[in-house]
Amino acid sequence: MNLRAATAPPPKPPTCTDRSRYISFAHPAYEEPTNTLLRLYAPDLPGRRGLDYQYALVACGIVAGNRWDGWLTLDKDSEERVEPDSILQAANYYFHLPCPPEHDFEVSSIYQYPVVPNFEEWPFPAQLPESWNHLLPTPAPTQHYSASTLSVAVKHRDTFCRVSGCRDAVQAAHLCPVSEEQWFRKNNMGRYSSESSARNSINSPANACLLRADLHYLHDYSYFVFVPKKDSNGGRNVVLHLTEPLDEIESLYQNRKLHPLQVSPEYLFARFARTIFPSLQDFLLAQVPRRIKIGRDIASMMTPAELEDFSGKSARSRSHSPKKRKGSTDPNPTMGDGGHQRKRLRTSPSHDHQISISDVHESTPPTQQKIQTPKNDSYQFSHGSSSEVDNAISPDLPVTALDMKLATSSEMPEPVTPASITLLKDQWLSKERTRSRVEGATKEEEAWLDNVYAGKPMVGDEAIRWFEAQGFEFQSLDDSGDNNQG
Repeated sequence: MNLRAATAPPPKPPTCTDRSRYISFAHPAYEEPTNTLLRLYAPDLPGRRGLDYQYALVACGIVAGNRWDGWLTLDKDSEERVEPDSILQAANYYFHLPCPPEHDFEVSSIYQYPVVPNFEEWPFPAQLPESWNHLLPTPAPTQHYSASTLSVAVKHRDTFCRVSGCRDAVQAAHLCPVSEEQWFRKNNMGRYSSESSARNSINSPANACLLRADLHYLHDYSYFVFVPKKDSNGGRNVVLHLTEPLDEIESLYQNRKLHPLQVSPEYLFARFARTIFPSLQDFLLAQVPRRIKIGRDIASMMTPAELEDFSGKSARSRSHSPKKRKGSTDPNPTMGDGGHQRKRLRTSPSHDHQISISDVHESTPPTQQKIQTPKNDSYQFSHGSSSEVDNAISPDLPVTALDMKLATSSEMPEPVTPASITLLKDQWLSKERTRSRVEGATKEEEAWLDNVYAGKPMVGDEAIRWFEAQGFEFQSLDDSGDNNQG
């Protein structure tokens, strides 16, 4: 047998210190050293600092409240603007906006434009910036999908990773993640995926693309974004752009054109904005009053204490997601960026209450799950006072299978031993694996769909099964032919 040599690692980019490849963009109405608005990684020139002009200009415009009429200068008071569509190479720039008519020039000749403090308060713009306008919206199907059927739909649509071209170990990656569903609904983002306002519109295929598993992980943690950039012929193409230093990914994929994306450009733009806002933290926490704009409201000055409240909302982990799965061992997760599944546990029939286990990924061990205990009268009557229950099981503490048994039982608990805890955990895990079979069921469904697409005839109820896999829903009919409302 002829054995192949070990794979050589990808070529490393020319030596460059990470610190020297960042560019700072300052607010001209504030004094140094507390005037840095954004600090962005600049990997657009091999081995040295370089950043696409439009990338930087749009990033600054986003945090300034969707202002696409700004410009950059090298000096605070300079009237000489940086040439558009150039590659920025200096370490520091200033982002300017035109003064409004009501600006008091006797106070200052520089406009103290307001900034939006975080992604949660950022309103989606009515119109995308010019550099994004060439991206045409992709027609999306009118039906909507659950997380599991979305994965199947995206795999059959894209067939291979949109970045690497790989077909193995690929996963459906949300652009606007499920953890931002509240922002998604508040900004009516479902309008960009279909004509209807279905409740699960965040799971539209227009909001997801297929990525190789390792790239999906990096995408979830905002190590790169997909943005349009101009090529040597003047056309614009969607490319991968790194937001943090990753040598191998840079050598393989930085500024590499993506395979055709069948997603809505509005979701790409929302993802870009969500990745930019954490860079605003230093500006908000500099212990200087700032002029802040919340949503579409009128701007107002905020104290450093008030700014800390807003900065805390977006000062998250690298995933910027409060619901990011932890300790997941699922080899083929279908959701990212805080994608989660919700479960409800019914308690004993003698007690009419529920214990909610929210935001738990299928693969999360019971020791990492949390429950919320109700405080209704029936619960207090059979389990003691509300305070006693809170002391027994705190919503902020990890919950074991033994805790769940104690919380749902009206009988005196048996003595707790390490053996009993282990036994309960094993029983709980065995029951869940038997009940759900998520991974196995998904693989079986995908294999069956592959056979159908390859020409396998469908018999009996398999036609209904195929339509349900595509996201269609069916209502049962009674004998009279009317919709069954029961």
